[in-house]
Amino acid sequence: REGTGEPIGIPMVLYMHELFPFWKAFLTELGYQVVPSERTNKKVIRGGIETIIVETCFPVKLAHGHLLNLLTRGVKNIFLPSLINLKSAHGGQSSNTFACPYAQSLPYTVRGSVNFEMYGARLLSPVIHFGEGEETALANLAAFGKSVGISKKRIAAAYRVASEAQDRFYRLTKEAGRTFLENTGDDEKIMMIIGRPYNSTDSGANLNIQRKLIDLGVRPIPMDMVSGLGSDDN
Repeated sequence: REGTGEPIGIPMVLYMHELFPFWKAFLTELGYQVVPSERTNKKVIRGGIETIIVETCFPVKLAHGHLLNLLTRGVKNIFLPSLINLKSAHGGQSSNTFACPYAQSLPYTVRGSVNFEMYGARLLSPVIHFGEGEETALANLAAFGKSVGISKKRIAAAYRVASEAQDRFYRLTKEAGRTFLENTGDDEKIMMIIGRPYNSTDSGANLNIQRKLIDLGVRPIPMDMVSGLGSDDN
């Protein structure tokens, strides 16, 4: 469902490509109207490259462009969490699920390139440790709630709804991958696109590689849609 409250922008960059279902549901339950940045295009790319003040990887440059896309559209609240680690793909806690250091630090480094005050905007950047279990993640989100005047009870309720939305997304992704493979003929060629979702599923970032493969008679599929299929465990 869509929120009807204060607009809050989400730049469609980095781990947002995977976790957008969670964050959209979470913020909507808190009453915000979620506004995602537009699809990656030449203007967004150029804006990021021309704005960033240090040399870094392309996804981080692109993130600057998506932030500018929201700011120039008049969005006054920008949500960009500092994601330290992710849930283990095998369940439980794990010590090796850390996010890329560039992604972790983006909410801090971007302030050196983008003047949010000039746009009359604020950057909301809670620090989130999904990889340390639900209790820690809830504590992180409760701290965010306190900063914007939202109770722990509402945060916990929104977290439950958001977790269900994310689980549903993962389930539907796997179901789509299974259907894709079941409907592929023995003589058809398939190529798996391996990469982080912010590269493999963003047609503006990957130069529309899926269309190029289709034009060559090859059926492309992101690795996220087939990971774990055919296995008895995760």
